[in-house]
Amino acid sequence: MKFTKLKSSKISEAVANQVLKLIKEGSLKPTDKLPIEMELASSLGVSRTAVREGMARLHAMGIIEILPGRGTYISKLPEDRLLKIKRKNIEDIKTLVEALEFRKIMETSMLEMVIDKITKDDLIQLKGCLEKHKKGLTKNVFPAEGDMLFHKILAQATHNKVFIELYDDIYLLIIEFVLRVKNYKSEYKKSLVDHEKIYKSLLERDVNSAKEAMKKHIEWLIEIISQSKE
Repeated sequence: MKFTKLKSSKISEAVANQVLKLIKEGSLKPTDKLPIEMELASSLGVSRTAVREGMARLHAMGIIEILPGRGTYISKLPEDRLLKIKRKNIEDIKTLVEALEFRKIMETSMLEMVIDKITKDDLIQLKGCLEKHKKGLTKNVFPAEGDMLFHKILAQATHNKVFIELYDDIYLLIIEFVLRVKNYKSEYKKSLVDHEKIYKSLLERDVNSAKEAMKKHIEWLIEIISQSKE
């Protein structure tokens, strides 16, 4: 594998993108071990902090595994998911916007199933996602894990195998959105507020409020991505 020096106003994003690029090209494969932090920083021409933040992004997305005392490895991704990484054009904003438009329909509709089928354990897990998201913001670290997991737990709360598998198919496009977030602290604060509204509506079994909150949330995501073209 060959890393190239980076020049970017968002260095940690560029670090994560370069690892995804190497996976796409086949230079990095599942179970491959990444160089240590110091070596990566030197190869990429960035600080160790930027490498650490980039790795935190990839770890939150499930792309890498960090094993204490052993190092950092490319995750054992399912073959179909790996193929999707390789086929994706990560510069195609139009495709990403279209995926978010699909998510708006999908995730607002799924709340009708969630309202009927959500369990106490599902609600506990959603609350945990909110806490993880909040902790990421207060500790000034990348808060994507709680943010993405919230949507994934919502899909699982349908208790519908087909729906859950369909959601997993667009998971990589959610990852790409995460990589495109520029001012992530302020934007993830807004995302947390939206998620709290959805969660409150679910607690109150108010399907219309939940659907409206989800619709506005994803329309806001579309606006952010559209602005990234500028």
